[in-house]
Amino acid sequence: MNTTSTLPSCITTMEDLSEHTYYRMGGQASLFARPKSFREVLEVLRFANEQSLPIAVLGSGSNSVFADGVFEGLVISCEFLNRWRWENRETLFCEGGVTNTEVAEICLAANRAGASWMFRMPGQIGATVRMNARCYGGEISQIATEIPTVNENGVLETLTGSDVFKGYKNTLLMHEPRIVLSVKLKFTDAQAPEVLLKHMLECERDRHSKHHFDLPSCGSTFKNNYAVGRPSGRIFDELGLKGTRIGDAEISQFHANFVWNLGQAKTEDMLNLTAHMRQEAISRAKCELELEVQPIGNFSTQLYEKCGMQNLGPSFHEEGTQKSSEWVGLLKHPQKSFLPNLTFPYLLFKAPFQNYYLQTGKGIDGIGTSLEQILPISEARQSPHLPFLRWTTFCKNDFSAYFPIPVPQNLVSQSQFIPELWHHSVSELFLANPSQPTRYIELELTPNLEWIALSFQNIRTRAPGHQVPAERFWHNVERFSSSSDFGMLIPYENVEHLISKNRILVQGAYAPGFGRYYLAPHMEFAYLQETNRNFNAQNRRLPKEDFHQPQCYWPVSLL
Repeated sequence: MNTTSTLPSCITTMEDLSEHTYYRMGGQASLFARPKSFREVLEVLRFANEQSLPIAVLGSGSNSVFADGVFEGLVISCEFLNRWRWENRETLFCEGGVTNTEVAEICLAANRAGASWMFRMPGQIGATVRMNARCYGGEISQIATEIPTVNENGVLETLTGSDVFKGYKNTLLMHEPRIVLSVKLKFTDAQAPEVLLKHMLECERDRHSKHHFDLPSCGSTFKNNYAVGRPSGRIFDELGLKGTRIGDAEISQFHANFVWNLGQAKTEDMLNLTAHMRQEAISRAKCELELEVQPIGNFSTQLYEKCGMQNLGPSFHEEGTQKSSEWVGLLKHPQKSFLPNLTFPYLLFKAPFQNYYLQTGKGIDGIGTSLEQILPISEARQSPHLPFLRWTTFCKNDFSAYFPIPVPQNLVSQSQFIPELWHHSVSELFLANPSQPTRYIELELTPNLEWIALSFQNIRTRAPGHQVPAERFWHNVERFSSSSDFGMLIPYENVEHLISKNRILVQGAYAPGFGRYYLAPHMEFAYLQETNRNFNAQNRRLPKEDFHQPQCYWPVSLL
């Protein structure tokens, strides 16, 4: 690895992981990142990939345990991704690091039913979504509607609840690792605050009655196996395992599915104890149980098999000089990708539109945009006139609800290439050069396929020959539409000058009119504050809407 001078600013070295997990055990991370924005998440992912490092993701550590010793890679903590806002009366947007208890308290303050069961449930909303957590009659799959994620290659994709949730404590994210950047939660019903608070306090009292918080633990060690007909804790209790101890790890005297750290327990102590619990359940109760706790790091093959870690998702087998071992709980290992096999068209990003100013109550549901790469870049260079990128705007309702200002028919009688199309309701795509971000193009399109394309050599300065927009510069551009989406096919020849080291900057925008503006992916308000000189921090005057900020666009890698 290069010297620490190459480290992104949010990364520290030799971080004690026991300070970041509920179990208070585990070794150190050679590199530990605390990104404060989605762009910083991309930055640390790119760094780890360039350095060929294993990558792991950590929420609040309420369900994770790291191997003893040094994790020779990068651990990404979501603790500072903790912003939230009400998109509208029913939809709550939370970044992945917002805690479950905070979600319950936010809904209490807004008199919304559906989150009281999350009160005092350890953990952050990102991990709650990842494992489809449930308790006290609630389950996160019942309220999570949109889940923006980023994979090991920095591809932003917004998944739906039906994409993610596969059953009891089973999700796509457990088998195809991604970072949950944020989640939209839907709360359709109002509820009196005294009713919500009553349920919240009942949940808290029940946790205290089971001594959840007496000593460091991750709560339930094993999932329930509903085919058996009784909870895992009861099975271990029937087997007389309460109080069983290895090193300073002990099965709780109050709840036989809890393993406590009595003070100085090592991860290996805890996992050897869980291996004993699992083997006892198999041999004496004839019951196969799966770990709920997620081990992270490099473990001996023997311990891996005894604990049943092979059921926890992707892993990587490593042959050492003395013994074999298994990497588990990773987002990525430098010698193995956990992503599906690469196929084209290849998704570069997919995101819902968000209010430009990230204002509470100004969100919009059911509309977003995506960009796909149709051909490998090597093939596109050989046939630059063929479609290379596919830009799509998708809506879940009738187009007229999202695009209320149509182009008058008298303007489209001669051509669908419309000067000053931005005076009407449009979807927009900006593409910029990462090495020279002031070189960019702007594409605008309506559901009726009226369009315009502009090329810039500097911010709002059109390129030579493009001072007057002309369709002849874009003669191989194709457009398409269906009942639920519309878009554009863009040939390589139109974007070649914007590609640098197989990367390009991307920004989607949506302007329905009436002074409303939306972005996808969002530039993030912190970046708008830093880059827009019209922002006045003292009186909190909002910056002027400005989509022409290429330095804030989302970077994507072309293949």
